[in-house]
Amino acid sequence: MLSARLHRCCSVRPRPVYVVETNDYNFDGAMARFKDFQAYKSNDKPKYSSLKVEIENSFSNLQTKLAAFSRPPYVPPEGLSLEDINAAWANLSKAEAAQYVLYT
Repeated sequence: MLSARLHRCCSVRPRPVYVVETNDYNFDGAMARFKDFQAYKSNDKPKYSSLKVEIENSFSNLQTKLAAFSRPPYVPPEGLSLEDINAAWANLSKAEAAQYVLYT
């Protein structure tokens, strides 16, 4: 399910990239973490963004088709609603912004 995959990406996957939990505070360690963060922003984040848009479009199309045939609206499983995904996305964006501040 696309929404479960995106929710996992927002909640779990990027965490090791932008959360500094090591005692490696020398220049080389900082540069390695910065390069990892830049790689994440240029490689992984665009995939997550397109997946998020795909989920939103699919959900909207599904709701429109159900309404057209007088069917009840689709209710996603617990934790996978658009609101939950948007909340996870907002948390991810805040964490990325905090990480960016560390590198500037």
